[in-house]
Amino acid sequence: MELDIAGMVDGAPSDVTTAQRLERLQKHTDAWRRRAFETVEELPCHEAHMVQLSGKVLARCIGNSTLAFNLLPGHARGVPAKEWRFENVGFPIAEYAVDPAQDLVVILSGLSGAAGGAVPLSQAPMIYLWSLSTGVPHPLAAETELVFPPGLVYDMERRFKLFLTGDILGVEFRASDGGPCKHLIAWSWKSGTMCLWINGDCLLLAPSQTTGCAPRIFANVIDTRRVYSHPVSWGGDEYCCAFEYPFYEHRYLSWKIQWLSSSSERADEGLFHSLPSDECVVVEMSYGKIGFPAPEEDVDDGHGEHHLNLTHIIPATVILSRIQKHTISHPDSQKVWRWEEWGAARTFMTGPFQSFGRAFCRQSISAYRFIEWPIPVYPAEPREGLARNMAELYDFNTWRFRRAPREDGLELHAVTTRDKGLWINHAQFLECAKVDFRLPPLMTRYKGYQWDLAISEDNVVLFYDNYPHTECYVMSI
Repeated sequence: MELDIAGMVDGAPSDVTTAQRLERLQKHTDAWRRRAFETVEELPCHEAHMVQLSGKVLARCIGNSTLAFNLLPGHARGVPAKEWRFENVGFPIAEYAVDPAQDLVVILSGLSGAAGGAVPLSQAPMIYLWSLSTGVPHPLAAETELVFPPGLVYDMERRFKLFLTGDILGVEFRASDGGPCKHLIAWSWKSGTMCLWINGDCLLLAPSQTTGCAPRIFANVIDTRRVYSHPVSWGGDEYCCAFEYPFYEHRYLSWKIQWLSSSSERADEGLFHSLPSDECVVVEMSYGKIGFPAPEEDVDDGHGEHHLNLTHIIPATVILSRIQKHTISHPDSQKVWRWEEWGAARTFMTGPFQSFGRAFCRQSISAYRFIEWPIPVYPAEPREGLARNMAELYDFNTWRFRRAPREDGLELHAVTTRDKGLWINHAQFLECAKVDFRLPPLMTRYKGYQWDLAISEDNVVLFYDNYPHTECYVMSI
């Protein structure tokens, strides 16, 4: 019962007794409620860049050809810290992606000694699929070295993006072929087939807003059994259905969408671990208006442009089930799902908070917990020291926070005075709890720094990815 309430399942058999496991479980749950981290340490990141957290593995590129990995500690769950490296992989690393649950690291090669610019086919980048734990070619990959399609000239000055979900590996890039469009290619890496190749300015799941109309997310279904040999032009009108968002009049909207896996941890790590959960679509929205009032003022203060930022966390099944329902019943038409038909009462919301300008950052979710670090509107105010160190922790597990003592600070996330100027009906969203907590003093956000927060089952990771001055701190329960 305690495992169910905590959203956990028992781990692999060991010499730790049931009573000891229960004690560890309660310690783990209580530590998250009280934000009581057993250790806070700085991770050496000399010459590091491309920092990312996947499950409990923190990865970074050292120099241009070495990958370093850290399995972060979980003191209450009995997960020991571990560090290993792939020293000098033999080529410059342009991008990489990690999936600990599949023991997989995917590496995109750069060019030796190249200064950037257009690259001919003979020097096209390669994609390598290796075991995360050993660095050898991955045993489940049909082809452990994937070659880019012929006939393109690649622009290596623009960063490639890798996407990894289950059996599908995708890469987004821009080719120097005279056109402004991006290319998106996807492989079924276990079968070795290229199941998608499109070019255009629109993605398969992309936000869009037309002036005076409600914003929409567009989606399309791709048959992964098909093998592509040439790019299919993508103009943005080929969607199978769209998901409409509420429209807030007299405000302009900028937004960012991410598809996140809730957990990518190996099941054999720890005395207990979180239940497998749904992937999530995370939609960050920033509503802007000229002369937005300061937090304690009701009139235009002349400070200029301010934004209200909020985030929607949508279980992927909410979107996928409607795509499937529509494509089966009406495969040849373009359906628009109204907000009341899909989003209301099925979405979690965090925020809103005010910021000076947009406040997009990399997001992560783990064990039904989500963390944000709002940027203060006025960094020069006396309260800046507090604001710069205050993060917000959200818990989507209603059983967990309903059992939490009131003194732990968890409360239902509801309407606040910060909603001023933007009407939001919180009753439309799923119930969640929120608590503000102060980060250690060494984790102060300095003006102009673009820090990111990430979360795992046992850790909060704070990093400033700015080669060669990267900083990284790990808080562990």
